[in-house]
Amino acid sequence: MRSACVTALGLPVSGKRRTWFPRDMAGCVLWLRADTGVVVSSATTAGGTTPPAVTLSGTAALTYGIRIEVNDVTGGTSRGQAKFRWSIDNGATFAETGVLTAATYVLGSTGLTANFPAGTYANDNTYDAQSSSWLDLSGFNHDVSQATGGLQPLIRAGSGTPNIRFRGTAGHPDFLKSAAFTCSQPFALGMVVTQPTYTAVSSHDVWFDGVGSVARAIVTASTTAGHIWSMYAGTEVNWATTASTVAATKTFIWTEWNGASSIGRVHGSTVISGSTVGTGNISGLTLGALSDGTRSCAIDVDEVVMCSQINAIDRARWENYAALHYGI
Repeated sequence: MRSACVTALGLPVSGKRRTWFPRDMAGCVLWLRADTGVVVSSATTAGGTTPPAVTLSGTAALTYGIRIEVNDVTGGTSRGQAKFRWSIDNGATFAETGVLTAATYVLGSTGLTANFPAGTYANDNTYDAQSSSWLDLSGFNHDVSQATGGLQPLIRAGSGTPNIRFRGTAGHPDFLKSAAFTCSQPFALGMVVTQPTYTAVSSHDVWFDGVGSVARAIVTASTTAGHIWSMYAGTEVNWATTASTVAATKTFIWTEWNGASSIGRVHGSTVISGSTVGTGNISGLTLGALSDGTRSCAIDVDEVVMCSQINAIDRARWENYAALHYGI
């Protein structure tokens, strides 16, 4: 699986020039990109009237936003009678429609199979693909994962680039978490994100958490504390103070964690510099919430990169890459 992901990105190609990727940065210890390495969970997010537990199996060939909709029960509500349609772009378009439910149904060339249990289906039943893990492409195998189906984020793949959607609601406090690893200050973190809503479980939505103790390194988005974005590694520092600075559009950020010399940058512009954010270090990675699963965040994440070194040249390369790749 991991080798196939690397090959899909063209990494590496011996004897040939290739495109620069974030894993080329000095000290890169983690790189997640949602167009590859996203593992589809067997569990799905089900909706509608008492939906039977439809599951997915197989290995996805690419990152697909699988959505299944039962939309015709005129011939009956049982498996083999109810009909469905399915999509790879979260329901924007449909690959097939009017398909009879069956114990198993191969979803085209996606590499995935839909498994319909016996039960009573309604014409409002829906099923959306979730991610059980997101593979690290840095070479250090710092994958992030979630075994609990009810805490797994959605896979989004419509127009534009794919992303992982953390819903940040009381019903779906999604997060993905790595095994323990160490990354001490100074270190850098870059993300490409869209924060579609600020109705969160808590007053601070957490994009990223690096440790499970008081000395943590996090990026938060606050709804009530008088600021929108902040950094914290023992001392909270705000870098955006008005709601107008946050739009439901794709944004790339770069943060450098280095005690009193920490900085935060948005779209290539420094918005906080020379600030003491504390001395917290990394001992693992959680996306979408604190490491204990609290303070979950509604956010779409396209890409994450973490480096154990701070390098101005690599910072510039990351920002140019993010702007070009995502059309920001």
